[in-house]
Amino acid sequence: MEITPKDSLKYLGVWIDKKLKFSVRVNKTVTRASQTTMALARIMPNIGGPQASKRKVLAAVANSILLYAVQAWSTAIKTKKNRKAYQREQRLSALRICSAYRTAPTEALLVIAEQPPIDLLIEETSYMAWKKNVGSKLGRKLKPKPYSNGKNVGMIMEPKSAGGQKN
Repeated sequence: MEITPKDSLKYLGVWIDKKLKFSVRVNKTVTRASQTTMALARIMPNIGGPQASKRKVLAAVANSILLYAVQAWSTAIKTKKNRKAYQREQRLSALRICSAYRTAPTEALLVIAEQPPIDLLIEETSYMAWKKNVGSKLGRKLKPKPYSNGKNVGMIMEPKSAGGQKN
């Protein structure tokens, strides 16, 4: 029996490529989430369908597919190609929640759908997993700090200084 090298492998539900870029994982999960969103869109028409609150619950299914094991691959969102793929899927989901036309601006859709941008959601989920698993074991107390990358504004957590002194 001969073992041949492959470009990627699936381990515990996460696709890992040989350069740890996670592009295979992004492509496969975006495709799967898109198929799920479209299947759900077939059962909830834009006109006369369920209310936005029920649509949000169904859209959460696609988000859970996209965010599975985020702490393992969160660095993949730093590449423009991967970020655009995730944003495209989030836009599709927001269109379905809002029952909007495809020409509606993405930022407006996200506000109406009450969804944070996917890149911030990935960073937050990854950080919260780190805080739960590693940060608490380090015995650090964390404090919120305002965050802005030019387009998006939010809060990030950073360690408090020892003895309550400011840095």
